[in-house]
Order: sequence, then structure tokens, then C-alpha cells
Amino acid sequence: MNTEEKIKFDHDKKQFMNELNNRNSDIEKCIQYCEEYDFDSFNSIKESIKTNRITKLFLIGMGSSLYASQYALAQLEHCNILTLSIEAAEFKNKYMHLVDEHTLLVIISQSGNSKEIVDAIEELKSRNCFFELITITNNLNGYLYTNYKNSILLNASKEFYISHNSYLNTLIVIKYLLEYLFDEAHFSLKTDNELLIKLNDFDEELLKHKSSILTLFENIACVDFIYDINSKFNTINSTLLLREGIGLMTACYSKNEYLHGEHLVEIPNKLLCLIGVDDTEEKYNEIMSESYITKQIVLTPSSKTKVEVYDNKIKINILADITDLAEMIFFNQVVAWRMEM
Repeated sequence: MNTEEKIKFDHDKKQFMNELNNRNSDIEKCIQYCEEYDFDSFNSIKESIKTNRITKLFLIGMGSSLYASQYALAQLEHCNILTLSIEAAEFKNKYMHLVDEHTLLVIISQSGNSKEIVDAIEELKSRNCFFELITITNNLNGYLYTNYKNSILLNASKEFYISHNSYLNTLIVIKYLLEYLFDEAHFSLKTDNELLIKLNDFDEELLKHKSSILTLFENIACVDFIYDINSKFNTINSTLLLREGIGLMTACYSKNEYLHGEHLVEIPNKLLCLIGVDDTEEKYNEIMSESYITKQIVLTPSSKTKVEVYDNKIKINILADITDLAEMIFFNQVVAWRMEM
């Protein structure tokens, strides 16, 4: 690492640490904002969904905003609405012709100024088609917030390469929004007065096992992420975080597709991260019986937060109430610890 790279790394490290330190404060601000936000301003949209006048929901974003939008997919699987999470440029080129009066667009952008986002909206405006629009952004001075009244702020601090606080706050905003719009939407995440206490307990439990967790990552060059569908959004974002944050080669698969492909061949220095998967389920046993990988981390929802350390394996039981946030928090903490080394 040359001098210029070292200066940049030190700056990024400091910025990332500041963001982690502000996490609970940002979450608290976001929850308070959502509790006070006038979601009743979306009542006409809610009624249109109930009466099937709105039959399509497109969530549009870029990068971590796009991954966070996938949080909505599993939550709305029992709702009578077509729900798609689409990258902004792809939406503009491939899906825009599907937008009509039966469409609700939820557009998410941390900056509120992403070129692909602005281009997509301007193109829609030029077509003079009618649709419903809600925007989610972290910038009250950005294009989205200043131009569209149906905007919700994230209230998060400045982001790192891959957003941490703004990503977590996006999940919280999506929860509040969808619970208002859809009576059938029920999120496991509990945004009550005990949320921050539970997250602090999770942090403390991880800290107790910091040495074991870092030891498992020693000499690792590749990480295969395997997810249950309910954890897809966090897994994709974690895959990108470990690649850009600490330079690991990463790949991402559903637990059903992992058994099909060349990634099953033996590769030295590889770690398996299973997210939302329980090591007591049959699919886990199928994966381990065919995989050459011995080192593994398992994150699974549970009735109690607890870290279990075994030879070449760490199981992180996460209280179900906080799983949606804690999965991502774990990998951000790993990156922060590695930066300290």
C-alpha cells in the first residue's frame, strides 16, 4: 500500500467507524421520524391497493438502495400485488413500458440525485403517463426530496463505500411504509422501545467472541454466501461489503441453487456464510455433505441471541425481533474489526 492509498484507507476507516458509532442514534432518529410521519397522506394509494386499482409495485434503486428494496419482496409474498425490485437503468430500458395507472413506484436513493434515478423519472414524465410515486431518500436537498411531495427521509449519517446506517434505516422506512399500505404485511422486526437495547445486547455478545470470529476469517480469500429467501437482501449487501470493504472474493447463492454449480469444487482458503439458514435443517445437511468447505459461519433466527463457537464453525443465533437488522450489523462489525488489524 503506497502513501496515497494509506491516506485514503485511514480516511475511509475513520469514516466507517464514525458511521458505526452513530448507528443507534440514526436508528432512533429514523424510528421517531416514522412514528411522526403523516403516512395518512398515502391513504388514497392504500385504498387503490385495497380495491385492486393498483396491481403492480416496482421498487427502484441502485446499489445498497436496490438491495434494501428487496426487503419488501418476501414480506409481500402473500399480498395480491405484483412486486418487483429493479435496478434503475434496467427499469428505464426494460420495464418502463409497463408503468400505467395501476402502478405504484417506490424509488429509493440515498443521495436523491443518482443519474440513473433522475433519468428514469424524467423519461416517465416525458411520456405523460399516470402512476403513483413515493420516494425514499437521505438528502433533503436532493432531486427526489425537492421535487416530489411524497418523500420520506432516512435520517442517517454519511455513508461508507457500502452504506451501513442509511441501509439499515431504509429497511426501517420500508417496514413502516408497507405496514401502512398493506394490511397483510407483518414484519418480524419490532421497532419498539426495546429495539436499541436488543441491538446493544447483540453487539456485546459479538464482542465476547471477537477473537474467535476474526480467527475464522484468518487467511480467507473467498467467501460463499448462502441465503434463505427471507435473508436475500442482507446477503447481497454483505457480499458487496466484504468485497469492497476488505478485499475478499465473494459470491452469493440461494440455499437451493448452491448445490448446482462449479463452486462446489475444492478451493483453498474459502469460508461459507449461511444467512437465515439453520444448521438443523435438511438443506444445510445436503450442502455440507457435498461441499468441500470446512470453515463456516451460520446466522439463524432464534428465540435468544447467542454465539456458539465450534471447531471451524461459528453459529450466531439472532433474536428474531432484530434479525432483519442484525444480519447486516454482523458483517459490518467484521469489516470494522478487520480494518483495525
